[in-house]
Amino acid sequence: MLKKEGAFGAEDTLVFDFTGCEGNSVEAITALIAVEKVFRMYKPLSATEADTIKVDRRIDSFLKEHFNLYGKYCLIDSSASAVQYNFIMEDDQADDLTLLAIRRQ
Repeated sequence: MLKKEGAFGAEDTLVFDFTGCEGNSVEAITALIAVEKVFRMYKPLSATEADTIKVDRRIDSFLKEHFNLYGKYCLIDSSASAVQYNFIMEDDQADDLTLLAIRRQ
């Protein structure tokens, strides 16, 4: 279980529960991407319907299963390849996040 406190408001504790994961490399990489996405999100009181962020469907699905405040912060407007969260903003990503997994056989 991974926790980050105070990200959106003093009353919220963000919890990512990965205990149901199988522990394979795909899940590990997806978890890193999902957590990084949430850690950059923020919801100011001034957020409007025009404040949106796009999230890959696989990341959204993973967050839905493992993020405790998904229903509160991930207000969805679906499109073809991505999911759009409304009334929320995110910090810029200054660097490209590249993850590489190599499977030994």
